[in-house]
Amino acid sequence: MEDKKRKKINLERIKWAEKIFVNLPYIFFVSGLTLVYIFINHFAENSMRNIDKLKGEVEDLRYQSMNTEKELMYESIQSELAKNLEKEGLKQATKAPIKVRKTNEE
Repeated sequence: MEDKKRKKINLERIKWAEKIFVNLPYIFFVSGLTLVYIFINHFAENSMRNIDKLKGEVEDLRYQSMNTEKELMYESIQSELAKNLEKEGLKQATKAPIKVRKTNEE
């Protein structure tokens, strides 16, 4: 009786092993797809992190350029130019400019 049970169990194990070996290519295929899916998700997450980091850098550079433009506009106002040139020893002209004409003497 025990021999029949053992043989039955062994036959069941063999059938089970056959089913596994028959489906082994499918199992490898699904495992490969799972690995590809995991790789793509990691790649996408890293790309999103890089994009967010670059967006922050672009925003910082944008604010920096706006600030530089504001400072340049302020420094180019005539009154500010006059103040800065007075420090250098130059004064704003109070007289009208003189025209210099060339005479045709031969």
